Amino acid sequence: MSDFDRTQPRSKPNRIRLVRLIPSEDETATIHCELFDYSIRDFPNKTHLYEALSYVWGHQDEVLPIYVNGRLSNVRKNLHAALRRLRNHCMERILWIDALSINQEDTREKEMHIQFMANIYGYANRVIVWLGEEADNSTEALESIRAVADDDPRALLRDNQSMVRFEWNQKAFFKLLDRPWFKRMWVLQEVAAARSILIMCGSTEVNGYVFCLGLSTLELAFPVDPELHGLIRPVTYLIRRAGTRPAYTANSPNGASLGELLDMYHTRESTERHDKVYALYGMSSNDPSAAGLSPNYGTPWRILLLKVVKYVLSKEVYVETWDERELAVIKSKGCILGQISKIESDRTRYDKQHVTIKFGTPTGKLFETAWGTKWPLQASAKAVRERDLLCLLRGASKPSIIRACKDHFSLIMVGVSPRHLPLIDFERQDKFLLSAENFPRNFLLVWDLGRFEMSQVQAGFEFMSDINTFVPIYLRDMPRRVSAIHEVALILRDSEMHKEAETRLEEAVEKASEAFGRDATLTLACMDELAMVYNDLLKSTEAKKLVLQIIETRKRVQGLYHQYTLNSIANLVLFDLYPKLLTVDIMARMKDLVGGIRRNSNITEEDVVALIGSIEKETLTILLGLENFRSQITERVVKAAAMSDSNGTEVMILLLDLFGNSIITEEVVKAAARNLDKDTGEMKLLLDRGEDQIILTEKVVKAAAGND
Repeated sequence: MSDFDRTQPRSKPNRIRLVRLIPSEDETATIHCELFDYSIRDFPNKTHLYEALSYVWGHQDEVLPIYVNGRLSNVRKNLHAALRRLRNHCMERILWIDALSINQEDTREKEMHIQFMANIYGYANRVIVWLGEEADNSTEALESIRAVADDDPRALLRDNQSMVRFEWNQKAFFKLLDRPWFKRMWVLQEVAAARSILIMCGSTEVNGYVFCLGLSTLELAFPVDPELHGLIRPVTYLIRRAGTRPAYTANSPNGASLGELLDMYHTRESTERHDKVYALYGMSSNDPSAAGLSPNYGTPWRILLLKVVKYVLSKEVYVETWDERELAVIKSKGCILGQISKIESDRTRYDKQHVTIKFGTPTGKLFETAWGTKWPLQASAKAVRERDLLCLLRGASKPSIIRACKDHFSLIMVGVSPRHLPLIDFERQDKFLLSAENFPRNFLLVWDLGRFEMSQVQAGFEFMSDINTFVPIYLRDMPRRVSAIHEVALILRDSEMHKEAETRLEEAVEKASEAFGRDATLTLACMDELAMVYNDLLKSTEAKKLVLQIIETRKRVQGLYHQYTLNSIANLVLFDLYPKLLTVDIMARMKDLVGGIRRNSNITEEDVVALIGSIEKETLTILLGLENFRSQITERVVKAAAMSDSNGTEVMILLLDLFGNSIITEEVVKAAARNLDKDTGEMKLLLDRGEDQIILTEKVVKAAAGND
């Protein structure tokens, strides 16, 4: 900080230092300023007759001299240029300029000013946006923007002269909009609080509202670079609303919370990492200080970001942060609610977009009932895409939008809820919603607050990226890497993204097999899930082949009655039965049978009777090795097998091989006789196996004739 500032007492709350810019008729004369103390508390219900400057500081090594309170001081080149342009030839100009009005060497003073920065810009009579000196035909670009402010975009497209003019000035437009001011974090708060805005570039001045109208016209008429578009629209939207803000208050745009503001603006640039948060402080509708987030540059960045994540997301999440990285790694239990199926942006308002959600889980249906399927949301710095996922992390008050990567998820929007609709009161909902069972999945998330490079947002990048790209050796060993891929696949399967789950699971199986062998527990777990995904994709042959391999391996390594072996056997039964058209009653029986297998508990005769004719040979062979299943092979079960239209003969062969001819009773023969007209082979098998044991009684003959 300059010597003159050290003579000034520290500013107090609601008191600021203003700059009196001394006039001069000589444009080349040295700039003279005076600082004086001013209270904005004394007149809280009116704007004040000073102008607040919004600008970019520029390079710290490029400085020029000015006099402040009679003392020589150096200011950066860009501020020097702004002061020269603002200086009047005969009238003083009263300004608030952060580099002069705040002692930049006094950290406590800086922290104090941050808390009421929105008031400083909100009470100002006008905010002046200084884009820098004229360069790259910026004057022509600004004049063209002013000229088309009231034009119809469709008329521009039909006007050949306008097309030629735009093409001639296109480079100048993009150069103007690519200036550093549009990319900085702090400018958001400065224009968000303003009541009136003037845009200055060199000697050219344009009213802020006119500037935005002109840009909107050009944007609708001609294509704009997507990355540039994402940087410009947040600022121009805020500038455009300057004249509509309630007087004498410093409100956040549309009552946005800190989490929503971070979703909208976190990719913007700031010199200090802390300013990613502090620059939004005065715009927030909630009070971040309650969570210990009051501006304090002495707090290490990793601690600040950790507090922010827990504040905007949930206290229950586990967070890892680093001083040298603008990202957080988050671990949490959670569940999938649905999938984004459509996105519609609002071209007239930056802060709004509409997403359509396909809900597919019981918890998701709760949100669908409360809020519907089409949600109006605030816009986001990272574009929401089709097939992004809506999830709910345990302890969070709002769902989040995430995107699948190879071994983790990218956090796109921290907390979303439809605008103008009340939040769901979780405490008043079913206990089911809050129970641990409702959050079965382990989410590994990366929330990156840095700017995306274009190469990173190209199609396929995130799908292929792993977490070690962001945090080297975060997943240090192969078990962690495979487990992370496996968890992502489980969540994708919950989301009915079966092809994506298949890709990850095939990779996980390959990596685990190479590192640990096919018999390893982790390899088998990945294979189990892959078999389920094959079944989801109607790849029944691949599914059954794989699960049969898993069962044989588990029986050998873990034992027949190990829980994992029983789970794999239950999956095999499901693969047999799901493709078949079963009645509601038989589906219920299937659920009971599969549950009995998984728990190694009682299986009823009724369940086996209902399903015996639908189970394939390989599956039945394995089931007959289970005592609780084998004990239910009664005469009724054998009769059901003998009457099967599909695989009765194969089932009867297995039963005869296991139990012998003792199962051939008159009732069983009658059941087989009823199928003689279908030529399914059960009767011939019984006659061949039973030899002289089978007596063709009157009842059997009647059954064959269909008269029993």
